[in-house]
Amino acid sequence: QQQQQQQQQQQNKQQEQEKQQQQEQEKQSQKEKAERQQQHQSAAASGDAQLPTCHYEALGITFSAKESEIKKAYHLKCRQLHPDKNPDDPHATARFQRVLEAYQVLTEPEKRSGYDAQTFVEKAFAKLGGNMPVDARVVSFVQRCYQTSGVVVQEEMMDKSV
Repeated sequence: QQQQQQQQQQQNKQQEQEKQQQQEQEKQSQKEKAERQQQHQSAAASGDAQLPTCHYEALGITFSAKESEIKKAYHLKCRQLHPDKNPDDPHATARFQRVLEAYQVLTEPEKRSGYDAQTFVEKAFAKLGGNMPVDARVVSFVQRCYQTSGVVVQEEMMDKSV
């Protein structure tokens, strides 16, 4: 009976040691994961200054680009900026995501119209004095005034360079 109790105690100790090792390994892996995420976030944050702020700039197209031109530019940029093709570039993922975001907005007529109206109003407000907040009602009004899938707003932006 004593031998059985000793064996049981040894097994319990082994199990406890194994649990502790597993917990330490989990802590270490979580720590490493957190460090990688932090590195990735800091790399992405430092790359934000290099990212184009305008959807049209991100795709390298003009305001008057047709849907086929947008699609062509998107596929070209994806091939150029894909993180797998640029493994040494810490900003590749952020650039790739920026292009994807631009494509998603510019290929949907309603989103594009809203984006164009927002950009138009932001530029107009900037000319009026800089740091004025853009009111969503103003953007909505501009979008309704130019309700032709953003085409008129785009032409206004190109013609008057507001």
